[in-house]
Amino acid sequence: MDSQTDTWSYAAEKAWQAVLDGVRALRDSGMKLDEVCALMGVKSKAQMSEWIKGNRTAVNAPFGCMLRYLATLGHDPRDFVPSVTGKMPEPSHAPKATAPAPSCVACKKLMTKEKEKLRLGLAKRDGMVEALERQLDRRSEAGRQAETEPAERKMAE
Repeated sequence: MDSQTDTWSYAAEKAWQAVLDGVRALRDSGMKLDEVCALMGVKSKAQMSEWIKGNRTAVNAPFGCMLRYLATLGHDPRDFVPSVTGKMPEPSHAPKATAPAPSCVACKKLMTKEKEKLRLGLAKRDGMVEALERQLDRRSEAGRQAETEPAERKMAE
């Protein structure tokens, strides 16, 4: 491999490491795997698990996807592109500690939306459970009445 190829490979690995670090940070913050997949635009939870385990490399990610992953996580993809001279450019911006990164805002919106879906699903499920419980109570009550009626008839005779 010549030095130019090494530079581009290094840039791809550095970008991929930023993606992996971002995905792991999302998981560490409490996001579920399917939520991270939805945010990143990855359809396979198994694939995402392989990322988190470190079993995937930059070579596996198509260039367009890599750019999208970086942008989704709040990175400027240009920060990972080497200059024509083959040297990595200095980042065009440094993350500010006081302002949340765009990805944090997007994550919070996604998490809020997913929580609402979950709450709605649970409410629907709970309503079904309550209806089934009422139905079982009525049946068991009817069964108890059926058991006590023959005994009461015998006593009356």
